[in-house]
Amino acid sequence: HVGALSTLVERLRERIRTIVGDALPTADLGALREALTGIPDHPSNVGALVARLEALGEKSTVSRPKVKALVTVAERLSELQKRLTQGTDGMARARVGLVVAGESVARWAATYPRNAFGAPVSVDLGGDGPDLARGLVEGLLASRVEEAATARYAEALLAAASNVRVEPGPLPAWRDLSAEELAPTPRLLCVVGPEVLDDGALAGLSRLLSGDLPVKVIVLDDRGSLFGRVDATQIALAHRRAFVLSASISHADHLYEGARAALDYPGPALIHLCAPSARKLGIAPDSVVEHARLAVLSRVHPLLRYDPSGEGRFGTRLSLDGNPDIAETWATPETGGVLTPASWALAQTVFSSSFSTPAPGDRLESVGTWALRAAAERGGLTPSVSAVTQGTERRFHSA
Repeated sequence: HVGALSTLVERLRERIRTIVGDALPTADLGALREALTGIPDHPSNVGALVARLEALGEKSTVSRPKVKALVTVAERLSELQKRLTQGTDGMARARVGLVVAGESVARWAATYPRNAFGAPVSVDLGGDGPDLARGLVEGLLASRVEEAATARYAEALLAAASNVRVEPGPLPAWRDLSAEELAPTPRLLCVVGPEVLDDGALAGLSRLLSGDLPVKVIVLDDRGSLFGRVDATQIALAHRRAFVLSASISHADHLYEGARAALDYPGPALIHLCAPSARKLGIAPDSVVEHARLAVLSRVHPLLRYDPSGEGRFGTRLSLDGNPDIAETWATPETGGVLTPASWALAQTVFSSSFSTPAPGDRLESVGTWALRAAAERGGLTPSVSAVTQGTERRFHSA
């Protein structure tokens, strides 16, 4: 984009040189020298030069309004180029903006010096993160419209004859810009916690996902799954207009490729990321990635990708690639048995109260088998799940 701007500015400068050079009288070099005396060497002083020549009685055919328009546009584009390559702090324009919202993920970011981000950040401790992101991206798009309109006006000036006056047209809507014109718009990421799915905040997320603004929402699921809440992935899929990625920190390739696609998608996107919290789940910090992997294997947090721009209809745009034993109800590990959501819950200390040692006489059946039975067939059976701790198998049943 910067390269294209540099080329456009140079074309404008060349046109200015051509117009002025062709129009200036060269028969009386003394008059030209006198007119140039005292005028600083700057493209915006072309009008002053023409005025001095006219005051000396030298005819000039240069179109002052046309040259002024060319100079003005060239200066605007040069300033834009400077903002892109240098910016106010010498670090150039940021390629991404960040909104961190929600009590669970934003409090640490609002505490100095833990907010040493490499990109512009807005921290919102309330539940208005999606609406805040919506307003910010509308501002970014408004700036991009002005920049694109200036470039369009420059091209119109270059295409017109030297003596033809061209007026700038009305600003287009951002939706009327081409994909190439929209591409330089910085990406806006909105990182939120699971509280964004609460009743008070869900409306803002829904408005964002049902529109066409290019905001990328990342829901950090720090419990591995959102038990007791609506599911972020299902909410996003229900809108059908947003790119949806259900991913896990344990499956890096799937996360990387999906995030790339979400950033490239022109509309809204939601990334539901399984990122377990050792503190909230009561697990060892060095086992976080393994617990995230178990969430995928046990169908608690399945991998999913939905691209609205894909071929076919809604269902055919869904991809479950990356999940184990995708044609089966449950995944079967190499150690045998099956993995179910109960297997995942059993591994988390926070859910220990949901399990107890079975009583004598209980008719135990694996929860994976029990769950597939009809309700009438479950009588007298106690769903159970096995765990292997220090080589000793123990059986538990759900409370």
